[in-house]
This record gives sequence, structure tokens and C-alpha cells, in this order.
Amino acid sequence: MSSEKVISVKVARFVPREGWHLALVGSGERLGRWNPDSAIPLQRHGNAWSVELPETCAGAEYKYILRPSLGGTPQWEDGANRVLTDEEHEDQPHLPSLMERRKAGVAVPVFSLRSEGNWGVGDLGSLRKLIHWAAEVGMEVVQVLPMNDTRCTGTWQDSYPYNAMSAFALHPLYVDITALKPLRKKRLHNLLEVKGQLLDQKPTVDYEKALGLKEQYLRAYYEQLGAATADTPDYQDFTAREAYWLPAYAAYRCLMNKNGHTRHWEWPEFQVWQPEVTDWLMENGWADELAYEIFVQYVLYRQMQDVRQEARRLGILLKGDLPIGVSPMSVELWQHPEYFHKEGQAGAPPDYFSADGQNWGFPTYHWEHLLQDGGRWWKERLRLMGCCFDAFRIDHVLGFFRIWEIPRPYSSGMVGHFRPALPYSEQEIRDAGYGAELPRGAWPEEEGKLKEWLFFPDETQEGAYHPNIGGQRTENYRRLSESDREAYDRLHQEFFYHRHDDFWAAGAQEKLQLLTTASSMTACAEDLGMLPSNMRSILQHWGIMSLEVETMPKQGWTRFARVEENPELSVDTITTHDMPPLRLWWKQNREAAEAYYGEVLQREGVPPEEMRPELCAEIVKKHLNSPSRWCILAIQDWTAIDETVSSKNVEGEQINHPENPCHYWCYRMEQPIELLEKQDAFKRKILLLLSESGRLVY
Repeated sequence: MSSEKVISVKVARFVPREGWHLALVGSGERLGRWNPDSAIPLQRHGNAWSVELPETCAGAEYKYILRPSLGGTPQWEDGANRVLTDEEHEDQPHLPSLMERRKAGVAVPVFSLRSEGNWGVGDLGSLRKLIHWAAEVGMEVVQVLPMNDTRCTGTWQDSYPYNAMSAFALHPLYVDITALKPLRKKRLHNLLEVKGQLLDQKPTVDYEKALGLKEQYLRAYYEQLGAATADTPDYQDFTAREAYWLPAYAAYRCLMNKNGHTRHWEWPEFQVWQPEVTDWLMENGWADELAYEIFVQYVLYRQMQDVRQEARRLGILLKGDLPIGVSPMSVELWQHPEYFHKEGQAGAPPDYFSADGQNWGFPTYHWEHLLQDGGRWWKERLRLMGCCFDAFRIDHVLGFFRIWEIPRPYSSGMVGHFRPALPYSEQEIRDAGYGAELPRGAWPEEEGKLKEWLFFPDETQEGAYHPNIGGQRTENYRRLSESDREAYDRLHQEFFYHRHDDFWAAGAQEKLQLLTTASSMTACAEDLGMLPSNMRSILQHWGIMSLEVETMPKQGWTRFARVEENPELSVDTITTHDMPPLRLWWKQNREAAEAYYGEVLQREGVPPEEMRPELCAEIVKKHLNSPSRWCILAIQDWTAIDETVSSKNVEGEQINHPENPCHYWCYRMEQPIELLEKQDAFKRKILLLLSESGRLVY
């Protein structure tokens, strides 16, 4: 075909459902004589398609079809036949029933939302306003961080939204006071409102004061309406439906208050859940407190479901977040201790975010016990979440394949190991040519000494060993003979990058099936980090969207991922809450910014010190043009495209610093949502970007 003139046929933006491929068929022998088996496949380039046809085909009629990759009946496009001319064609196939239309969205923690009357912290009323704004600018997805109750210490340290003290209960911080009836105690109502307005003026969230005000209001509101509400059919339906977790949660909150802390293993009575605890509390003067805790959850879930209903009316999908772990001081550890390995702490090995690894402090799951009853705990959790959200982010989906576990009482992620794992036997180590001494006896008390070990003995299998993930950076490694270093390198590479892939995949299947079938929510993975080689295919098998971050490529040989080659079954984003937003990344990582400027943006010269809105918009546009089914960007990256709404405090826009386990999660948007709604020029910029990328809602 290269020796004759050709007609170029292109499809600019078309994303079919997973497993379907675009082809062209028509009249004449070269176009297959309308036989779908002889159709000409188009070549895919991201979300664009193309094919070159001989000029002799000019005048022929044709249509597009979609062919299933695994065989089956092809689907023909609707409408009249097309006609080839001798000019370049750019078409849009009429196959709406098989197109998975690409969507755009915004991600922001609820507590970070700023709106009028929210008392210094974003709440469900703020979320409702954000949903309206997102619908106005043509978005279809709003993504939030976990909203679970995290009140373990009663201090700002509870601001960490992934440290849930309940996997089911919502945080009272998020109650929308403006949606409640005013208090009959007008003096108290006015006093709290004035204090809330003062908090509204703060640049960041004052977690303790905001929570204190809202809890004071809720207690007064309960006194006013609690008894009458408890008699309503809706309230009684709620308590009956949530009987799996609600009584234990309310009892736990009462015992927390009674004992002054959440270290349930130190309580003088009921160190673990027993059904009679509710009766005991009621007999000992805690009946009203039990009723109050249940009432607050009813109010929160009723508001949450109202917000979800409003989102659906406006065509907005709400995407929640499913934390991988729970706090060691959670009601889950008290009610279901058999579901957890309390001697281990979940975390992450050294990675992009932290050179020393991470220790989240969560107990690890005892999956054998969790799955004995068909995974009821997970099913109930996802059922309830499905009442509030249309999609969910599986936090650290790697944890459903394996978790990085750090033995107590150590703290560094460097001394962790995989669970489950296939540790080496001593014979395997020797057969690999490693002849140096292996550690024997008790583990050292000093963490620094343990970090120098090249192998960690397995705690359950005698004579089995895990290589130290940081072993090649130790003094002991440098002292090895050349042959022992080579043997250690081979063992290390095999163990961390190849040995477990099939083993973990087999174990993950039942868990992922549980996650994807327990509700009707769309499942999205947070699949960053040290990934098994077969993870992408496994996630695709279960219809779980991957997460694609340009500056965290999943191909180890490149600095930046190729956004135009993202898989269709994915969520594309520029930054996550654990990363600096775009402008801050540009400012802090000059070497990477220079490489990005030349390699990705194809610009010559030195990049500017600070990103101007025009450059931010160019990068946003590139991501919106990706083949990813959803492109969900942080609110900070959306506002960066317009200087009238972008924050002046670039350094203050990062939500979390994962290298700091004591980080205060207190970021607030600089501009209230009401102001964003009035910025017509900003809204037009977003609408234009979505329109040009084919992601606009019509």
C-alpha cells in the first residue's frame, strides 16, 4: 500500500468498552464486501484510531463496527452508510451503546472545602455546593477522602482520615449544621454560630475547635429532637438495618468516654465486645449516651444520602474512599479481634514518598478468619458505603495481594516484610551461592542494629528468611565477599520482584471478587508502589480501574508515564493527596521540571521558576485528552489554570506529607465555593477544556 496514494481515515476520540476493537467495513473487495470477518482494523493510538486505505477505494460506502476481542457478534454503527472521498476523513462513529464515555471530575477532601456557614471545616453542606459547581462546569465525578469517624485521641491527631476508629461510622465533623433545625436555645445557637463564623476566617482547619463546636450543637440538637426522632419509622429502619455495627459502635463510644481513652485492652471491664455490654451500660446510667451516639449517626447518614440523591439528580457520580486499615484503637479491634494480626503494623517499603518506608500503625488483617464467614465484615462495610457513593477508591489495593508488615515494637518501614510471603529456606540461600553467616537468636532491641541485618528470620517458620529490602545499603553488605554480594543481589531481586507474583495473585482473587460484587459501586484502585507484574491484568479481569499518575510511571525505565497510552480502564490524575499539587511539584523539583519541560512538553530553553496558569492549563488539557475513562484532578490543579481563583500560598496546598506520620491534615481551599460559582471566566475555561477533550456533558 505504501507505493500508491492513500486516503487517511482517523477517529479523534473514541473509547469503546473494554474488550472491543474498532474496524471499518464497506463495499468493494478492499473494504471486505460488507463481511465483518473481512473488516479492516483501525490502529489505536491512545484514544485516537487511524487507518490508511488505497485511493482506489474513493467512492466506496463504509461503516464502522466494533468487534469483540474474544470472538462473538460484532456491533454495527447506526445511521446511513458513509462515503469515502479522496480527502482525509475524521469521523466520530455512531456506536453510543458500546462507548464508555470519558468523564472528568474533581477530587478534594470534604474537610478542605470552604463555604459559607460551615464553621471552619468543610461538611456535607459544602459537599452539596461543590456538586452543584461541578455540574455547572460539565464535570461528572466528585471524589472525596474517607469520612469515617477517627476520634481516638480527642486531639488534632485525629485529623488523619485514614486512621478510622470505626470502619462504618461517619465523623460528626461533617454534619451540616445549616440543614438542621435551629436550636430552641437561641442564646446557645447564636453563640455557637458566632464562634463558627470566627473559625471560618482561619486559613486552615482548626480540627479541635471545629469539632468541639459541632459536638456541642449536636448534643443540644439531640436534647431538642432525639426522643421524637427515635419514634419515627425511618429512624427505626436505620437502626434495624445497621444492627451489624451500630450497637457495638455506640457502646464503644460510651466506654471510651467512661474510661477516658480508647485503649480498650486496658479497660477494667469489657476489654472485648460482648452482647450484654449494652444492657450493662443502660443499667449503669449510660442509656442516654447510647441513644445520642446512634442519633448522631442517623443524622449524618440521612444527610449523606440526601447529598447523594442530589448528586444523582445533577448527573454527578460520588466517589468515596475505602481505607485499607483501621486504627489499633478502633471498635473493629474490640468487636472482631480475630480478624486482625495485632503483633504487626501495616505500612509501605521505601518508595517515592519516603526513603525510610512508612508505618501506618494499622494492625494487619487475618484474612483466613475474615473469609471464614464469606467476608461478611467486608460485605457489610461495602453495602453501607454503597448507600452513599456510586464509586469507591480501594486505598492501597496492594494490601489485597500482600501487605508490608512491620513487627511491633519497631517503627521503621525498613525493617518490614511481606505478609503473606514465601521466605527462603536456608537451603535455598546456600544453593544460590550465599555463604555468609545468617542471623540466629533473638531480634535486637535497637532498630538501628536490625536495619543492618541482611536477612530477617521469619517469625513463624524456623529456618526461613526474608531478605532486608534495604540490605544493599548496609555496612554488612559492603563487607561481604564479591561472590556473596552477587548471590545476595540475585536473591534480593528474585524475592522482591518475581518470586511472589503468582502466589499473591492466587490469594487476591477471592478478595477482589468480594470487593467488586458486594455492591453496585464502580471499583477504582490506588495501585501505586511496588506492583506485582500481573496486577494490571488481574485488576482488568475484575473490572477495577487502575490509577495513572504521570510522575509515577509503572514502567521502571522511564521518568514520566506516557499519558496518551493510559489504559482505557483507568483513572488519570496529575497528583494525589499524598503529593504536592502541580504548581508546588514544579517549584520543588526543578530537575524533574526541566526534564518534563523538554521531554514531555517539547519546549526549548529553561522552564519558568513558577508555573503560569497558561502552562497549567496546557498540562490539564493533556490529561483530559488521555484515553482514561475518568480524569479526576485535585481542586488545587483545577484552580491553578486561572490566577483569579488560584491560591497565593502554593506551599500550603499540599494535603498530606506521607513521610511525616504526625502530619496535621488541615488544608482548606483559599476561595469559598460560592466565589468559584461567580467566576464565569474560570468556568468557561473548564467548559472549553472539557469540550475540546470530548469529556463535556451535553
